[in-house]
Amino acid sequence: MATVDIEQVLPEVSRPARYTGGEWNSAGKEWDAAPLRAVLACPDVYEAGATDLTMAIGYHLLNLEPDVLCERSYVPWPDMEAAMRGRGFGLWSLESRHAVTDFDLVLFPLVSELAFASVVNLLDLAGLPLRSAEREGSLPLLLGLNGGPVGPLNPEPLADFLDAFALGDPEALLPDIVDLLRRWKEPGGGAKAGLLRELARLPGLYVPSLYEVRYGKDGAVMVEPAAGAPERVAARWLESLPPPPTKPVVPFVQTLRSALPLEISRGAGTGPLAVRRPVLERPPAEVAEAARELLASTGYGEIALSGVDHSRLGDVAEALVPALGGHATVVLPPLPPAAAAVAAAAALTPEPRRRTIAFDLEAVADEQVLTAAEAAFERGWYGVRLSFRLGRPGEALEDALATADLAARVKEAGRRRHGGRTRVRVSAAAFVPRSWTPFQWAPQAAVDELRENQEAFRRACRRRGVEVTVEDPQRALLEGVLARGDRHLGAAVERAWRLGARVEAERQQFDWSRWERALAECGLDADSYTRERGAVRRRSSSGRAISQRLPSIWSRPSRRKRLTWRFRLSRVTPTSRAIVSWVRGRSRTMPSGVWRPWDSARSSNFFASRPGTSRKARSWATSSDWRRSWATAARMARAASMLEWTNFTKSSRRIMRVMASWRARALAARGLPSSSESSPKKSPPPRMATISSRPSGFGS
Repeated sequence: MATVDIEQVLPEVSRPARYTGGEWNSAGKEWDAAPLRAVLACPDVYEAGATDLTMAIGYHLLNLEPDVLCERSYVPWPDMEAAMRGRGFGLWSLESRHAVTDFDLVLFPLVSELAFASVVNLLDLAGLPLRSAEREGSLPLLLGLNGGPVGPLNPEPLADFLDAFALGDPEALLPDIVDLLRRWKEPGGGAKAGLLRELARLPGLYVPSLYEVRYGKDGAVMVEPAAGAPERVAARWLESLPPPPTKPVVPFVQTLRSALPLEISRGAGTGPLAVRRPVLERPPAEVAEAARELLASTGYGEIALSGVDHSRLGDVAEALVPALGGHATVVLPPLPPAAAAVAAAAALTPEPRRRTIAFDLEAVADEQVLTAAEAAFERGWYGVRLSFRLGRPGEALEDALATADLAARVKEAGRRRHGGRTRVRVSAAAFVPRSWTPFQWAPQAAVDELRENQEAFRRACRRRGVEVTVEDPQRALLEGVLARGDRHLGAAVERAWRLGARVEAERQQFDWSRWERALAECGLDADSYTRERGAVRRRSSSGRAISQRLPSIWSRPSRRKRLTWRFRLSRVTPTSRAIVSWVRGRSRTMPSGVWRPWDSARSSNFFASRPGTSRKARSWATSSDWRRSWATAARMARAASMLEWTNFTKSSRRIMRVMASWRARALAARGLPSSSESSPKKSPPPRMATISSRPSGFGS
């Protein structure tokens, strides 16, 4: 087991300190004294992975074991990769410079779908066969750490490359994995199949090779587990957070984040975007003690908090202030827009450093955001950054533009306090429906539609003097494809890697054309993965079909509730409030026996049976696409019939006129009086100001 000699290439590459190791607080265990050896292979470059929380947790946990040696490895920069391939040496660990193939366990922390191509690149650089079925021998075991602080990702695109995936918190899974490998190595090991069967018996471990997956013509997924493999693999979560690692490795080079990560809660996501998992919080006293140890063991002057959805954030801030010692500072992520969060941020941030405060707009009311922003302006902040996601299911352009109006109102509130110094920036990421969330079956907005909405949103913000940043829709498309893709995507990931895909999380290295070509060459379509998905069927070993129905938050028993649910997902506008209020009040009082334009089946059949309708038009009218379009137009027309005196869009007024004429014809054909004849003429409804109040609990 010779070490890799990299000294010859260090003068030829940029920032050679990425590859030398020897950092402060790095492990220094003897290679020959450790019977079990593991390496954390981060699928990102050193500057990004050096401060990754999942890497720090795994490195800390494994090195606590006296008989386990754990080291690190990162994706090399393109110049080092070219030197490695030209000189003929493989991937190595930073601490001892041993080849990755010399280790017993290779762990890949999966923190983003955009890093999947990097996993394949690391396997190739290490000199390992890419496919799990092609690797002989039981060790090294290639394991994906899929969970922890960032939540689990979809493992299926990497199912052909890695041996297993640890689903859940690494603190709950790694001890059992280490114990199994200890027992497996004692008698001299054995075949890889035996090790994988033993691994599959551990709770939270998913071994893809033990599950045969077949795909039906209707899109159903049939999964048949092998003998001894569980039918369902549930993620394994902690019941309480253990003490955080307090001696992280101190890099020699400038990293993307120059602050020490400190996790104060886990699993407390915002709104319906949160992964389904237990919510864990650290006591304020434990957070303060961890901050003291972090500062003392590293020499850093900044601490970056994560998990700020802590229910006792004020108590955490109160305990942290004396622990900072008057010289260290705290870096805060986007906060929930609440007065308590602003007060906690004020306690942690000295007044001279109160420049910009960030708020997360997920599932909050406009009034709540305004109140929090005004509280921040009063406490000395003159800059506000608002973060939200564009392209949610059921979101219209008016919903996105309402966020621009909200940002303008926030800026106006700041100007009343700070005048021209006020700055408001809106960060609009693209919405990606991911697994393990309530949105896992929802459709993702198309690239063209999202780009048009982004451009309209950008223009609206600039007219109001609000700065805005948006995300590349093609990056979001790739995330959406990999977030809900199946094993067919493994070939596309490998092909994209061969075309040059590496660290796609780096904006300057991302190129959608490579992935588009890879998908086309593999006979795959990105839209098939990002469209709306129904329930997935799987078959057990006994041949019994099992239906995985949608979770309770996705159940839509009626069109009225479906419409209400759709508008709860997006920014609330006066129009959406009026639509939901009217549908709630009127849908149960419609007379029976009257043709209803919002009934998709009746409306399409009525249109298809009209005299003079062509054969092609009849076929289109009875198709599912037309019925969906009709249902959407009908709901707009129903709302438009009530809001005809308000400032409505041209398209909705046109829909209203067409639908009203078709409804009158249908009523006349049935011999029923029209609405104007059956009811006395009513006075015009009040303007939108009368319905501007948000219904109780709406949008939360």
